[in-house]
Amino acid sequence: MNREKSLFEMVFYFLAVIALSFISLPLLNLILRGLSLDILTNILTSDFYNAIRVSLIASLITLVINILWGIPVAYLLARREFIGKKIVQALIFFPIVIPPIVSGILLLMLFGPRTIIGGVLVSYGLRFTGTIWGTILAQTFITAPYLIITTKVAFEKVDKKLEDISLLLGKSQRQTFWQITLPLAKDGIIAGILLTWIRAIGEFGATIILAYHPYSLPIRIWVQFTSGGLKTALPLVIGLILIVVLILIILRLIIGELKLKVL
Repeated sequence: MNREKSLFEMVFYFLAVIALSFISLPLLNLILRGLSLDILTNILTSDFYNAIRVSLIASLITLVINILWGIPVAYLLARREFIGKKIVQALIFFPIVIPPIVSGILLLMLFGPRTIIGGVLVSYGLRFTGTIWGTILAQTFITAPYLIITTKVAFEKVDKKLEDISLLLGKSQRQTFWQITLPLAKDGIIAGILLTWIRAIGEFGATIILAYHPYSLPIRIWVQFTSGGLKTALPLVIGLILIVVLILIILRLIIGELKLKVL
């Protein structure tokens, strides 16, 4: 039995090493190639600053939008039964299963300046093509499922009996949600927020169709790569990865601080 268990674990360790090597080797190769002063100094350019400014502003607005409507949608899917629920759940996966470039085309067909909806919005001063609002629209469409799905799972893991007890003790549904459900689902929601934000910063396919300008960082990388090749794109690639790693570190510190306060 012990020999069988040992063999079983060895197979899993072997597969884990292959998977981790596959994931980490491109990053390791990038680090080794980027360890030159020339490449590192080339990161600090106006192109990088302008592109990361667009990416951060757009992704933060996208994140706020997704939180405002994603958490209510996730809660209803986790706690309520209604007609067409399975259709709604399938629709939420739609932006994930289609290529991002197709998502961009669909958004352009709906919100482009020559469409009915897009034309009306342009008359009120809101234009999506070639503006940061187009970047936000593309990012929101692509990333909304990530927050909804992870938050829905987090809500489903909260014992409904605790909510029922809260209601029996005289708490309103609103109080129960804020004092019981949301705190217990907090870790899953934070994970969804993190995943959504990082995905928004890296969004490229839908954005390049809908809002080529102003350049977000992924689009700026593409422009540099197509015009100057790998050498000119590499500093921006390193810059993007450094920004993502910095965000991960900051958020982990914030999450750790929250847990300490709870304890």
